[in-house]
Amino acid sequence: MLGEAERLGLIERNPWDRVKGFKPSKHPKGILTLEEARKLLNPASIKTVWNDNQVYYSASLLAAVTGLRLGEVLALKRSDLLPDHIHVAGSWKGKKYGLGKTKTKRVDDIPIPPFVHETIDAWCTWDGFIFSFQVGAQPVTGNRVLDALYKALDMIGITREECHKRNLKFHSWRAFANTFMRARGISGEKVRQLIRHESEEMTEHYSDFHLEDFKDVAAAQETLVAGIQAPEGQKAAGEGVK
Repeated sequence: MLGEAERLGLIERNPWDRVKGFKPSKHPKGILTLEEARKLLNPASIKTVWNDNQVYYSASLLAAVTGLRLGEVLALKRSDLLPDHIHVAGSWKGKKYGLGKTKTKRVDDIPIPPFVHETIDAWCTWDGFIFSFQVGAQPVTGNRVLDALYKALDMIGITREECHKRNLKFHSWRAFANTFMRARGISGEKVRQLIRHESEEMTEHYSDFHLEDFKDVAAAQETLVAGIQAPEGQKAAGEGVK
């Protein structure tokens, strides 16, 4: 009706033209199982699965426990890494655009387990960008991080073809972190705050992130890390992630 009114010149423009239609996703977000995450992130797998590359391993480890976007991981500097949290203030947009704001333009302090801090602290001995092969001068490219993840997945038996079929990518760590936290009983409001979803559903109750209010999130992260570090064959923690 409105389209016809526009055609006849009765209205200047059909207002429905500005409304985006809903289209179900043809490629649902891929997610790794807890067992797959354990195989990838167990520290004993660094030499074999990650070709002894601490930078690539640590990038995925950090994303798994925090749900950080790849650009946010690459933007982190040594001064952003603290014993119990990371300071997330920017996103790396690549060589052309450099360092910019996060997708949601937020600045947050996000808890991390001691194991994650100790892992990164052991090899990152420079100032500047953490995930770098130029002693902090510039971060590694996102494509190299993703390619390293695909190679690691292949090493545990998940081929590129299966990755494509399951839509697995670095962003899958966000879905993994989200699912793990919910499976551990963390409220939806806190999970949205931790993952920092760009959504109007975010409740005002958790509009500001205070580390002391997220002790249950830190406890869930510790459970995840304990499961990751468990010897092969030992039952993993957090069986809610299937």
